[in-house]
Amino acid sequence: MFAACGTDATTPTTSDAAENLAADQIIYGLQHVMTKDGVRQALLEGDTAYLRQIGEQIDLIGVRLTFFDENGRQSGTLTSNTGTYDLRGSSMVAEGNAVLRTDGEQGERVIETEKLHFDVQGDRLWSDEPVVMREGGSVVRGTSFRSDARFQNVTVTRAQTSGTAPPSREGGISF
Repeated sequence: MFAACGTDATTPTTSDAAENLAADQIIYGLQHVMTKDGVRQALLEGDTAYLRQIGEQIDLIGVRLTFFDENGRQSGTLTSNTGTYDLRGSSMVAEGNAVLRTDGEQGERVIETEKLHFDVQGDRLWSDEPVVMREGGSVVRGTSFRSDARFQNVTVTRAQTSGTAPPSREGGISF
């Protein structure tokens, strides 16, 4: 008798943070191509995007950023709970369980942090938060992270390693 009472499973739900965002437009399923000098660098996707008329900023929930190399092939992905994209500066901040995965000849590299910045025009990624980098049998923990957008020159500050030595790559990893 009471089984019919309740909410429909298809009713959309929002988090408290989403309900408190003031927005002029809400977009579900956002896709935005990030370019540098007319060349596709990344594809930004968000489950939900909040835009304001006044600002040049998009607040995102459910973030996925796909990176592309100079030949147009996918070279990595970044996922996070939330993010902020600056339309004017073509830069992004991914926050909350930010996970960067890169693919290359040596296999997959995974970098985890709470906050990761991406500057398209500056061709760089960085985090000033603690990071964990996993590659092969190696685990590297550090206090911050820097990389070019091609993931060839990676720097982990105050690194502590465990497991096997990270595989060597062109450009290498600095500690």
